[in-house]
Amino acid sequence: DLVTFMNITLMEALMGWQREFKHLDGRLIKVERTEVTKPGQNHEVPGMGMPIFQKPGEFGKLIIKLNIVFPERIAVDEERARELKKADERAKLRRLNRFSADDDEELEDDEVWCVG
Repeated sequence: DLVTFMNITLMEALMGWQREFKHLDGRLIKVERTEVTKPGQNHEVPGMGMPIFQKPGEFGKLIIKLNIVFPERIAVDEERARELKKADERAKLRRLNRFSADDDEELEDDEVWCVG
């Protein structure tokens, strides 16, 4: 496997990202992630790593260790701040597995995040 490190913004962590960079062999490769990235999470690209010993033409994974760079401050009005705090509380409750499947369906429309 081949490991590299990459900084991404909080917006990219939430919305996905796309990057082009030069591989060790000189190729320009494009890497894209469309899922939410959590702190400490890696992104793996099969077949883009180092050559596998005694297996001609086979390559390991490219492992991108992601670092989310958080903003120092986000400017929002009071109403938007209340909405974000409510959404955060719902997320905390979900992590504690307090919602049933029916409750998740009711919250679906509330789970749209928008920054701006």
